[in-house]
Amino acid sequence: MKRLLGSTAAKIAVFLCLCVLIPLTAAGAFGTIYCYESGIYAEKADFQNSQICQRFVRKRLYDIKQFIYWNNVSAIPESEFYYNNTSFSYKITDENGKVIIDTTKNRSVLSVDNYIAYEVDSYGNSTKEYVLQGYVNLPVEPTDSLYFYKVAYDLQEKLLDITITLAAISVILLIWLLAAAGYGKDGTVTLRGLNRCWLDVFAVICVGAFLSIASGIAEEINYYYDSDVYSFTMIGIGMICATAAALFLLMSAAAHFKIKGWWKHTAVYALTMALWRFIKWLVCSLPRVWKLLIVYGVFVLVNLIGMTVFFLGGGFFAFLMTVTVDFGGIVLLILFSDQLGKLRRAGEALAAGNYEYKTDSSNMWFGLKAQANDLNSAAVGMSKAVDARMKSERFKTELITNVSHDLKTPLTSIVSYVDLLKKENIENEKAKEYIEVIDRQSKKLKKLTEDLVEASKASSGAVTVNRENLNIGELINQSVGEFSEKLDSAGIIPVINLPENDVYVFTDGRLLWRVFDNLIQNIIKYAQPGTRAYFDLTPYNGKAVLCIKNISRDPLNMSSEALMERFVRGDSSRGSDGNGLGLSISKSLTELCGGTFELFLDGDLYKAVLTFPLSKAAPEADIKPEAESQAEEKVPERV
Repeated sequence: MKRLLGSTAAKIAVFLCLCVLIPLTAAGAFGTIYCYESGIYAEKADFQNSQICQRFVRKRLYDIKQFIYWNNVSAIPESEFYYNNTSFSYKITDENGKVIIDTTKNRSVLSVDNYIAYEVDSYGNSTKEYVLQGYVNLPVEPTDSLYFYKVAYDLQEKLLDITITLAAISVILLIWLLAAAGYGKDGTVTLRGLNRCWLDVFAVICVGAFLSIASGIAEEINYYYDSDVYSFTMIGIGMICATAAALFLLMSAAAHFKIKGWWKHTAVYALTMALWRFIKWLVCSLPRVWKLLIVYGVFVLVNLIGMTVFFLGGGFFAFLMTVTVDFGGIVLLILFSDQLGKLRRAGEALAAGNYEYKTDSSNMWFGLKAQANDLNSAAVGMSKAVDARMKSERFKTELITNVSHDLKTPLTSIVSYVDLLKKENIENEKAKEYIEVIDRQSKKLKKLTEDLVEASKASSGAVTVNRENLNIGELINQSVGEFSEKLDSAGIIPVINLPENDVYVFTDGRLLWRVFDNLIQNIIKYAQPGTRAYFDLTPYNGKAVLCIKNISRDPLNMSSEALMERFVRGDSSRGSDGNGLGLSISKSLTELCGGTFELFLDGDLYKAVLTFPLSKAAPEADIKPEAESQAEEKVPERV
């Protein structure tokens, strides 16, 4: 069934049939009503004496009468009434019974008698009286203009049955057409073709076309004189076109009513929503100051109008109106201030990390309500994000700790047994070489396991911190001295620049030693041989700023943020030792010690900047340290 409903050919065929059947049904209905009202069904007269025929003859006689009135009888043989008419003929006699004009034929039958016509003089006075008689030329030929009346007369007995039959067929086809409206070949209802037009716009077009065509049909019916083929053809075409316009509208409405939210496919809805979006945009886009100025301008305008009316004799009513508007403005201002206070408190709570704080926006105005809802949504989103990140970090920490712990036991056994093997008297050189490889790789794996555990503890804060006043300059000297041999082997010359006075910070020396260890190890692994590594310590603005910088051996084709991620190494070829955890551990440990850790890359120049609050008063530098300036200016990195 759905396949038939979606058939385009079937819809076109039914549509065309209805365009013909509905006008025929309408014509039959009007004809039936006319026959009943005029008493045609009650009379049993011959065709020439029937009302439908006499109406036609009287119209022709009336035209002749008008011609005689404005001209004279002698001019009739020169007129159109005297020629080219086989269905109608007439006879004109004067007041004495003398025949003046006779166009009857041997097949003419009298239809209308004693139709009076007058001749008038130049002053409009009647001068002569004539009697007109109208005849019908039987039999009526199909080419005659009276033939359609003859057909209607012959069909009048069956007109009601024909009309009922046509009406029944039209109703059945119309119901099927409306049921099939909107269905496609796939059996689903979609708006396609003319149905894509807005329903109300299409309705205006169809109704306008229908009324225009109906007006033309009515004018043709009321003003034609000869009921010829042309008139009936024009009326028929007009009725078919009017029916098509009505069917188009009904089919479009049926298709729209079958879809959900059909009213959204109207121009009224589209314009309403566009206006509503414009108002929302206007309200939301205007700064709050302009909104207040507009409201204030309205109050001022009302006050001016009220006072003007009052001084012009408006009386107490104008004064009362002005006072009411002013009082209303004060109330609105109080409410507006209260709602702004709620928003401010919500922002403060959100900034303080209280993500459970909620702002009641039920009674707020449009723009402020949207802002309150945004703050509530932001609090919910931030709370979810924080919970998700904490859960993720906890999971990663537990995973790293558990895996590292599980690896630690077999690694200890491997290292121990390798040491035992090295003490055995093994003469096979290949076996000794294999033992050396196992020893080296097992120690590397052990170091990775320890670094993983340390990184996990440092990032989660699960490290015991014992802070004390520490001479950071002395710790730098000790750290560099510890690695002096390795620095010499790598071809790196350390340059230490310390202030004259000791610089003390309140931190954990053990953890800070681990930070320096990682940084110096990085210099040994990745710095360009034959270059210098600088260690510059400067007290400035209540802080101790340590800048460690060197030239990288390999291009640093990444950002500083990426370089501080876990398992990221500056050596993209991964040809050197290391696991990419050193900088991440250093950053976490520095923050646990109460300091900050920043990394700056400028071409091949590598800078690590550590900053700690001073614990004891020390002379500060007059010039801002290079590292502090770069951190403030945020020089873009060349990656």
